[in-house]
Amino acid sequence: MPASDEEVEETLAENIAINNGWGPKEFLKDKNGKVTGVVFKKCLSVFDASGKFAPKYDENDTMEVEADYVITSIGQCIDWGGLLEGENMEFVHGNYPKADPFTYQTSVPDIFVGGDVYHGPSFVVNAIGEGHEAAESLHRFVRPTCSSLTLSREHRHFFEFDKLRRLRRRPGRLHRLRYLHHEVLLRRHPSRENASRSLEHGPV
Repeated sequence: MPASDEEVEETLAENIAINNGWGPKEFLKDKNGKVTGVVFKKCLSVFDASGKFAPKYDENDTMEVEADYVITSIGQCIDWGGLLEGENMEFVHGNYPKADPFTYQTSVPDIFVGGDVYHGPSFVVNAIGEGHEAAESLHRFVRPTCSSLTLSREHRHFFEFDKLRRLRRRPGRLHRLRYLHHEVLLRRHPSRENASRSLEHGPV
């Protein structure tokens, strides 16, 4: 399953059962419309012969799980609709458009992108910073007197830290207590001020 060893370990420590290889089939509810459980169907395969995500299920092999509450979690992809009809847009993979990593200008000169629609899911602050840079490029593009999208601009590099390395904990430490302690520190920290600064300047 898409989780680190530490995440699996902590989940099991909370007495939460992990059932791999099942997909939701239907929600159950009582006469008042309140959810009472979920019916799952057995997953036979996740990808097709070409490697494309195309799960197959056995509709007759099911499992019912009682529940008072159900939290649904979904994956998302880009749906351009008719926005790019008639445009000669180049894509690097799937529906992600090819764009200049400095100006975020695509193969269609008057279309600029940034954030998840450019490189896939990442941090919100990265998307904010890229939005600022794309807006600057767009502003220059529409000005008749501006001949360059890059002149006198600082090229910012956005990179992601190693989440798995940061998740690894030292043996013998009370990880759960340490985690709760960090939560308290986060609430006391002036996070609102830091968030406002990020919104104003973007990541560095």
